[in-house]
Amino acid sequence: MIRLASEKDRKTVTKLCLGNIWDGTTALNAFDSKCRDSAGADRDYCSIWLGGEQGESYLICKTGQTCRLIGSPEEKDRDELCGFLQMQGGKLSGSSRLIWDCSRYIKKTLPETAAVCCPRMILRGECPTEESPQVQQSQSLWKIYEVLSDGGKNKRFISHVSQDEFTARLRFVQRGGAQFFEVRREENPVSVGTLLLPEHSDYALIINLCTKSKYRKKGYAAQIVRHMCRVAEQQGRIPVLDCGSKSLEQYYRRFGFCTEDYWQSIQLG
Repeated sequence: MIRLASEKDRKTVTKLCLGNIWDGTTALNAFDSKCRDSAGADRDYCSIWLGGEQGESYLICKTGQTCRLIGSPEEKDRDELCGFLQMQGGKLSGSSRLIWDCSRYIKKTLPETAAVCCPRMILRGECPTEESPQVQQSQSLWKIYEVLSDGGKNKRFISHVSQDEFTARLRFVQRGGAQFFEVRREENPVSVGTLLLPEHSDYALIINLCTKSKYRKKGYAAQIVRHMCRVAEQQGRIPVLDCGSKSLEQYYRRFGFCTEDYWQSIQLG
């Protein structure tokens, strides 16, 4: 049986999420955000379900048009899970092993674009020690959109989302413990980054790292990465990230990140 998760399910949700470094950190942030959403503002943006034996075998987290599957569905649960995922539409994102496994029982043929695996990385060893004096807490969530939509490869991530909607999404992850950082020039942010820091997690997930095209190759993004790693370390967390492309793998290795896994997506519905 697949059912909606509630705050009463925190122990089960936490246990499942802690077993998955990347998607689990994202889902735990979403769960914390949902539990703190007393006004119900994000009920249409995010839903979290539990499934399997007594609803404790696996978790499905849908934020926007992206689903994440966490846990271990049993063979007998797969027909129900398959039908449920197909109804959700959008895409299923996760580890390459999970996506290839799901593609078999969802009976989907992965397109060539989905077959491209991107690295999942984790910081092993000590946090970078170089100071980052230009990095500060973001003064405006609204302005983050302007950096991410500046053009180039990053534009595709938010090309289908309005500035109002994207800012609402940032407020959503903020309720779940996210922090936002920036480097400013001429009184405006030119480089930004987000750190997901959900409660009860041992990890901190780096997302939305971007620099405006005019200000690239000045080391601003590197300063933000180092700063976020230190913030994570100060809270006893291990920094992790999903690379947006294979080309970024070498960039993150310079900070001490190592490739531990790979991720990809498959269309549903």
